[in-house]
Amino acid sequence: MPHDWSIETPFDRDSPALGRGGYLTMGVGWYRKRFTAPAYWTERDVDLRFGGIYRRSEIWLNGKLIGGRPGGYVEHNYRIGDLLMFGQENVLAVRVDNSLQPGSRAYTGSGINREVTVLLRGNVQIEGDHPFVTTVSADGTLAKLRIRCGIRALSADAKSYTVKTALLDREGRLCWTGQADGELTAGAGEARLDASVPSPRLWSPEDPYLYRLVTELYADGSLTDTAETPCGIRYMCWTAEDGFHLNGRRVPLKGVCLHQDNGCLGAVENRSAEARKIAIMKQMGCNAIRLSHDPFPESFLTLCDEMGILVVDEIFEEWFTPKRMLALRKDRDKETIPVNYYAAFFKDWYARDLRDTILRDRRHPSIIAYSVGNELIEQRFSDPEAIPYLQDICREIRTLDGTRAVTCACCFDVEGADNSPFYQDLDLVGYNYAEALYDEHLARFPDRKIFGSENTSITPFLKRGVYDLDDLSKLQCTIDLTRGESIDSSKARHLSGEYSMRLHQSNKRIGGMFIWTGMDYLGEPTPYTWPSRSSYFGVTDTCGFPKDAYYFYQSCWSDKPVLHLFPHWNWEGLEGRPIDVLAYTNCDSAELFLNGVSQGICRFDPRQGMHLHWRVPYNPGTLTVRGYDPAGELCAEDRIVTAGPPAEIRLSAEQTVLHDLYELCYITARVVDAAGNPVPVDAPRITFTPEDGLEIVGVDNGDPTYTGMLKSDSIPTLGGLCLCVVRRGGRTGRFTVTAASGDLKPGTVTVCCE
Repeated sequence: MPHDWSIETPFDRDSPALGRGGYLTMGVGWYRKRFTAPAYWTERDVDLRFGGIYRRSEIWLNGKLIGGRPGGYVEHNYRIGDLLMFGQENVLAVRVDNSLQPGSRAYTGSGINREVTVLLRGNVQIEGDHPFVTTVSADGTLAKLRIRCGIRALSADAKSYTVKTALLDREGRLCWTGQADGELTAGAGEARLDASVPSPRLWSPEDPYLYRLVTELYADGSLTDTAETPCGIRYMCWTAEDGFHLNGRRVPLKGVCLHQDNGCLGAVENRSAEARKIAIMKQMGCNAIRLSHDPFPESFLTLCDEMGILVVDEIFEEWFTPKRMLALRKDRDKETIPVNYYAAFFKDWYARDLRDTILRDRRHPSIIAYSVGNELIEQRFSDPEAIPYLQDICREIRTLDGTRAVTCACCFDVEGADNSPFYQDLDLVGYNYAEALYDEHLARFPDRKIFGSENTSITPFLKRGVYDLDDLSKLQCTIDLTRGESIDSSKARHLSGEYSMRLHQSNKRIGGMFIWTGMDYLGEPTPYTWPSRSSYFGVTDTCGFPKDAYYFYQSCWSDKPVLHLFPHWNWEGLEGRPIDVLAYTNCDSAELFLNGVSQGICRFDPRQGMHLHWRVPYNPGTLTVRGYDPAGELCAEDRIVTAGPPAEIRLSAEQTVLHDLYELCYITARVVDAAGNPVPVDAPRITFTPEDGLEIVGVDNGDPTYTGMLKSDSIPTLGGLCLCVVRRGGRTGRFTVTAASGDLKPGTVTVCCE
């Protein structure tokens, strides 16, 4: 565990999951574990926790059904102490039913895809595992915190409680201590403490400083539960005048939407994969992530706390009205079909799923808002039946956590949607692909707080490193960035992304933007059908390799000099044809050279977008671009070389030391010519061979149309790149991974397993 069986199956054009589900096999699966319960478990309350099971789970222990969950993304716990058989074998069985297909608008995976944990605790416990710490006020000299510690008693014997707490800084120095005593009434209680912290260090994306709250719970004088809670001291607010504020300053949200799958790993939770995903986004200049569109694993939120990412925590993808989608059965097929997702369970389960999610997530300082839905049918069509549910959901969130804004990712493509009473109960309204309405709505609803919850990225519907010269040429028609374009083409998508960026940069009343998406994900290959089995929307592919669009956002969101030149310069047979050459940069100007001959200095032209452009007759050789600051000083440089035939494979490992069985090493294979230049146009198949101390978890190349197995040891390259992910195989030592392909010189890399 965690495990996703769907990613282990072949891509199948006839899969009932269709393209939205990545053409993979779902169905029904069983898990069984036989174990002996240690004798010391009899002294504690034993809880079995599933971080998530996709989906419609049934959990059996020693032949007795102990529970289950129809949805797939919410953590659930079961008390199992009374059912355990000590001194003999126990059997835990889990049935997972993901056979109702198509089951989502994107890939979900199948199985026990999040962590499974056994917790041993006393009969009086801290509710939600952790106290809830909020910042009442803070400045450079003093922070005032409020600590709420919910308590539940599993037996009627306990009468009183004592909660002892201590706040420690990162170095372990004591900052504050407190104690609260009380009586347990009807098996419950809540301790409330107020803390004062001198000279606090405030949590922010630039400085994600975490304190540690150590809590001990005593019942009738006996220690029964403990918790260590990382906590960030920070305060925030949203205003209609100038968006989001953190620690007293305006912070524009430079965000991406992310799905939960981890490429060739499938939909499994893995801290290494999630930390890598977040790091790639941060290197682009991203400071915020919208979780699309259901609760993520808690490990992801913990990483956002530690790495400094602001989070919009989305709880529901749909309510009680099923969404419909294009079937994507064949080219140009306009058939729409309903999705078998959460709607059938919503009315029976939304309250419990909501409460469990908020109690788990509210301790994370990274969360700045809770989203109660995404493109809800009820919101789009102003369904009056939805209003009581919205009011109940908002009331419950504010009861459990009144410190975050409540929002929803909304669509305004149906007449009357802008005047719906739906928005009256929200603190904050998210706009999906509705930038053109900002000014009008801000004038009509001056008190409305809004942000771009989903915005088109500039990524064209092409594979990473693959270029259509006609599309590149079309980008250079005269445009007006004061308006968007609605036609469905690569050109329009690119320009609407630039239009969206300029609008968000210029209007401080908008809280920020979240592009769709930061990374490609399995399923939803809109607008394509088979063999496309994953999305094209991301600014990185499913490997995490940057597309050209990545550098556009980096140039807008990063303070460091950025200069990125494209396309590649291998156009054999097109000698003399004018090629459109583009650059993304935050330099003041740039000069392009072909084989040392200047092709001219280029500055930004509002009529041609937020990129630089030259038209250069193709000649093999070297393209070099030099970027200059306003004073005319060189501040950045990039170059592209016409590559010769493939000659060698070069490997690079992102992490060369593995500490446990769950830690992953991502290895990039790059094909180069005899001079070491990357080869962008050939696609040799590379086979990876690890020594006995390592095992391959998956391979990928970022190609949305590749339908070979991702659980394999070989894969063709795309744009000269592919990826191999390995983990340790149980032994310690230094082990080598070799990559080979025909007559190419093999590549090797060494990984240490501790």
